[in-house]
Amino acid sequence: MRCGFVVFRRTMRVRLRTLALYATGVALSVAAILIVSTLSGLATRRVEEELDRLLLDGVQVRFSSLNGDTAEDALRDAARGLRQTPLPVVALTGTAQGRACAVWGVGSCGVERFSLRFCAGRFFSRWEEDAAARVCVIGETAAEALFGITQAVGAPLRLAVGPVEETFRVVGVFADGYAARMMNVAAEIVYVPCSVVEQAAGGRAERAYWLSAEPGLTQAAVRLKDRLGDDCQITDYTGQRTQIRKVFGLVSGILTWISSVSLLVAAFNLRVVTQIRLKGQLREIGLKKSIGATDGDLLWESVFEAGWIALLGALIGVGIDGVLCLILRLTGEEAPFPFAVAGGVTAAAVALSVLFSLIPAWRAARLPPAMTLRQNG
Repeated sequence: MRCGFVVFRRTMRVRLRTLALYATGVALSVAAILIVSTLSGLATRRVEEELDRLLLDGVQVRFSSLNGDTAEDALRDAARGLRQTPLPVVALTGTAQGRACAVWGVGSCGVERFSLRFCAGRFFSRWEEDAAARVCVIGETAAEALFGITQAVGAPLRLAVGPVEETFRVVGVFADGYAARMMNVAAEIVYVPCSVVEQAAGGRAERAYWLSAEPGLTQAAVRLKDRLGDDCQITDYTGQRTQIRKVFGLVSGILTWISSVSLLVAAFNLRVVTQIRLKGQLREIGLKKSIGATDGDLLWESVFEAGWIALLGALIGVGIDGVLCLILRLTGEEAPFPFAVAGGVTAAAVALSVLFSLIPAWRAARLPPAMTLRQNG
C-alpha cells in the first residue's frame, strides 16, 4: 500500500479536465443529497410546528350533557396525573378589520402548548383570561396586511366574534407557519381568551378541551371515559399526526434515494474514466513493471487516485450545502448543517469511487509487461 502511494505521487498523470469533470460530478451528487437532507429537515421542523399550532397531538375531550363543574373536575383529575393543564378551545369564524379569519378562543396555558415563535409581544396571561380582557394574538402576515407593520403590539383591532364586533388590543405577533404562506391567508388564526369567545357567543359556543400526548395519556383517557360515560366524547388525534409524519418521511426518503442515484452514476463514470486512462497508459504500466513495480503497487496507485479525486469532489459538495445553510440562517431560518449525513455521504462517495475503479485497475495491473508494451507500441 505504501509503495502504491509513492508510485501514485511520483507518476500521477491525471489530466486537469478529467479531474475537474469527475470531481464536479461527485460534488453535484453529494450536494444534491445534502441539500435534500437539509431542506427535508427544515420542512419537517416546519410541519411539526404547524401540527403543534393545529393541536394535532393528543386527545380532544367534549362534554354533551353533563354538569360543567362535574366534567371539568373529572378532566382536571385526569390531567393532574399527566402533570399538565387541560387547554380549553372554542373556534369560531369571524372578521378582523373586515377580513375573514378564524377566531380561536384558548386558555392562557396555550403558551405552553403552541409552537408559536413570537416576532413581538407575548401570549395573553391567566389574569387576562379570567377577566375576559379584549386582547388578541395575531400572525405577522395578518399584522402586515392590517396595519402595514409586523411590530403591531398595542395596536387596536376591530374583531367580530360571533354577532358582536369589539375593539381588541394586540398583545403579541407570531411568525406564520407554512399553511399561512402557502395559502396566502392574511389573517389565518387570531387567538383570544376563551372566556371572551364564550361571552360573545352567548353560551352557544361548544368548548373542547385538549390534552397533549404524553406517556399515560391513553390510560388517563380510558379512566375519564369510564368515570363520565357516553356523555364524554374523546377523539384521539395522535394517530393522524403519526400518519402525517410517516407520509412526509416517505416523501423525504424517496427524494433522498433519487438524489443518491446520481452518486452511483458519478462512480460509474469514474470506472469509465479510469478504464480509458489506463488503456492510454499501457506502455507506462509495462515500463513500471519492468523496473520492479508489482501488481499491488499499480493497483494501489489507481485506488489512491480515485479516492482523492472523490474526496475532493465530496468536500466541494459539502461546502455547497454549507453555503446553503448559511444563507438560510441569514434569512432567519433554523437550518443546522447535517454533519452526520455529510460524513456518511462523503465516505460513501469515496468508497464507491474506489470500488468502481478497482475492476479496470486490477485488469490493467495483471497484464504482462511484454503484452502492454506490444499493445501500446
